[in-house]
Amino acid sequence: MKRTLSVVLTILISAISAGAQNKEQYVVTDDVSRFWEAYDLITATDDTVLQLHYLDSLYLRPGTEGLTGIRQARNYTPQDYLAAIRLYPAYWSSLRPKTLAAANIGKELEEGIDQLKELYPGLQPATIYFTIGAFRTPGTTIGSNVLIGAELAMADSSCNATEFPEEMDYLRTYFQTNPNRHLVFLNVHEYVHTQQQPRVHNILSLTLYEGVAEFVAALALRTSSPNPQISFGKANAGRIREVFETEMFYPNNRYKWLDGNDPNEFGMRDLGYYVGYQICENYYEQAEDKMQAIKTMIGMDYTNEEAVEDFVRRSNYFSAPLDELYQNFESRR
Repeated sequence: MKRTLSVVLTILISAISAGAQNKEQYVVTDDVSRFWEAYDLITATDDTVLQLHYLDSLYLRPGTEGLTGIRQARNYTPQDYLAAIRLYPAYWSSLRPKTLAAANIGKELEEGIDQLKELYPGLQPATIYFTIGAFRTPGTTIGSNVLIGAELAMADSSCNATEFPEEMDYLRTYFQTNPNRHLVFLNVHEYVHTQQQPRVHNILSLTLYEGVAEFVAALALRTSSPNPQISFGKANAGRIREVFETEMFYPNNRYKWLDGNDPNEFGMRDLGYYVGYQICENYYEQAEDKMQAIKTMIGMDYTNEEAVEDFVRRSNYFSAPLDELYQNFESRR
């Protein structure tokens, strides 16, 4: 009897221990502290060979899978890191204490993911990595990994961006939204991406891909999106839809709507997030089975044109069917 109890107790302890270890690895922040260790030595010397050595030996080579992933996703080279470090010392100084808070955010992120799982019980595990990049993304994903660029995601309006050149003005605007106050939302948005099917690179599919993540994150967290594109879009809904209908069939217009700074008449980048969000919101509000609507959004196969078109049709977002909008586009060419 004692032996049986001992075996049961051992199994229980092992299970609890394994669960605790899994939770500890849910959010990985090792790259942040390693970056600052390298940063201190890099900024203490003018020897460029030594600077590269410190970056490589202290940050890049011992980096996590997440650091490898974000470098791959945004094509970060060692020279990109060194240039960013040399050019913006005031920014790094103002940012540093904010990034160190990454080590304490795990519980908040876990609660946000738990809320997502309530909405979408089929949620698959993913690991969140806090890294430091060179100003190309606050967050992205590769496979089942959420990759956070803490040099952007953990900034706020108090960060000193006076050294940034004009072409980085959009980051000053971004910092005014105090992104470090919305880390849970960002992480839930990116976590949704780890559950989605691969993107197809046409403008409509890309806007849906981002819109699903934005809408589901807001729904799961029972909050409004903190991103200004959504509130701006709702305030200018009619004109945005009108322009999008005429531009979505031009592949070269992608950066007017997503992931770029190409000029548009609205003076706001990334309005494709709003378009995708609104399509999803319309679809969800009209769906009788709300749980199935979420499954349909997250599980959407972007390579299946009929399924994508059916989803869009059911949303009743556009002023006419996609076929008719495309014919209108062709007639204007």
